[in-house]
Amino acid sequence: MSLHGYGFLCQRRLEMNEKMDEEEMIRRITRMMEIGGTMLAEHHDCGAPLFRYKGEIICPVCSVSERVEQETTGRVPEEEKRVSEKHPSESTVQVGVTSSLGSHDEKECLAVVRSSLHAKLRELCKGIANEQDLSSLKSKLECIEIAIRALKQL
Repeated sequence: MSLHGYGFLCQRRLEMNEKMDEEEMIRRITRMMEIGGTMLAEHHDCGAPLFRYKGEIICPVCSVSERVEQETTGRVPEEEKRVSEKHPSESTVQVGVTSSLGSHDEKECLAVVRSSLHAKLRELCKGIANEQDLSSLKSKLECIEIAIRALKQL
């Protein structure tokens, strides 16, 4: 069963999401990033980005998890296999941390920042391919340059 095959469960969650305000959705997505979830390029039926957290693919808005299928059938879902193959760097975040960073929280925070910057870079790079407005293109390229500099400093 893929993420798109949850049937009535997804429909019920989608109906619940219509009632959820945008701020609550953003709060849930932000919280997933804060606790170390890796934002994936795929989105759930509700439109929210999917996250990988502790081996599970999760929709932070619907709280739908792929772990259910893995536990009941004993096999890894096909969607998770495809995501791992397409984005191997997202499955294990490597962070170069200097010796001054001793606590686990600081390392986790850096990993979240790095993951967020990578996601934003992918989004910006997709956006420049078909950009016709030169001022918008310039703005996006400047953002890419800043994000790359920030990644190098991490």
